[in-house]
Amino acid sequence: MSLRKQLPEIFFVILPITLFFPIGIMYTTIVLYFVAWFAAGALREKWIEIKRHPVYTANFVLIATVLLSAILLSSGNEYRWHGIIHYLVFVFLLFFSVGCEDAVYRRAKLSLFIGALYAGVIFCFAKLGWLPDWTIFSYYHQYAGNKSISLGIFLAIVAAWMLNEAFDASERRTMLAYLAAYAFTEWVVVQFAVTRTGTLMVYLLSALVILRRLKFNRRSLAMAAFVSVVIMGIAASNGDGNRRLQGVSVAITALQEGSVATGESNRLQFLRVTGAMIAEKPIVGFGIGGWRQEYPVRAQGLETAFMSTPHNDYLLYGSELGVIGLILLAWIFGALVFASLRTKSTKGTALLLVMVALVVSSMFNAMLRDWRFGVPMMLMIAIAYRESRAQLPQSDVEQPGALSASGDGSREMAN
Repeated sequence: MSLRKQLPEIFFVILPITLFFPIGIMYTTIVLYFVAWFAAGALREKWIEIKRHPVYTANFVLIATVLLSAILLSSGNEYRWHGIIHYLVFVFLLFFSVGCEDAVYRRAKLSLFIGALYAGVIFCFAKLGWLPDWTIFSYYHQYAGNKSISLGIFLAIVAAWMLNEAFDASERRTMLAYLAAYAFTEWVVVQFAVTRTGTLMVYLLSALVILRRLKFNRRSLAMAAFVSVVIMGIAASNGDGNRRLQGVSVAITALQEGSVATGESNRLQFLRVTGAMIAEKPIVGFGIGGWRQEYPVRAQGLETAFMSTPHNDYLLYGSELGVIGLILLAWIFGALVFASLRTKSTKGTALLLVMVALVVSSMFNAMLRDWRFGVPMMLMIAIAYRESRAQLPQSDVEQPGALSASGDGSREMAN
């Protein structure tokens, strides 16, 4: 194979590791991947494969709706053209999902696991004071907003993914290695990653893996017992994640007693004010950029008045695109969840894990609006999607011309 055709695969395998480095490194690698992706040719075959992706039609309709909203309904919105960008995140999923063989996606999955273990070790070194004060380690030394939150969420997803791999491992040594990596990564999230959502994902995704994979045999029950012990130990610890979750509980209790929603519970301000916006224009919303235009005026005097996002993708879609936008988002999410459930093997569990993480996290963070969250999520979905698709029976896989499900005619099954 020529270097021109190898380069997209090389950059794609590198990409998952960059999720745990400064954002500029990830963006640079993505640009190199896309340049190599187009330079490698076979664009017609790739386009045919993209059109057969389960979210292609829904994403096309979403983009068309966003453009019509920007042109026809958003003339008074200062942020409308800039706001369009936030709705293009699923385009990355389409391009990440095609163009490489199945074996490349398996290597990318391993790269993702290695990147998560690297991040866990760096968190530990930072806590011990063993790291130099370099930019490449800055997110591990101190809280840095959405980048720090994203690290915790990604680590929780990958940890649950590694637990799922442990159930598939045929060798005891491999199984034990995955279980150790799972326990270590989950512990790091709760102890050092300053994120309530990431901590919630630790518990939620671990439970989901057990529910999906538990069988009544000695091996499976032993693994479930191990996971239960790990989770109970983590839950009993005094980690940053647990303390932040407890802070939310206290703040919500105070709110119910009449206090103003501030600090840990200030997202309730978004819910109340943006909910009123959606109720005012429920069908088509306020147009692209409408939330950022309207919210500061309606939230005067609140501490969230000058924030650029409602930290909730459903509120953003509902306020700017109305019920139409929420239906289109549900269509995309539903297509991917269905893709995870339709596979007859256990490999669909990984895609389900990532999708549950995205669906739930989008309630509390700008998972789709902020590309620091969104693009890495699209990458993980693409890897998990290709893993689940490789397991479909031959009759269920449509052959896109010269390309097969693996992108080059290969039917090699994922391990």
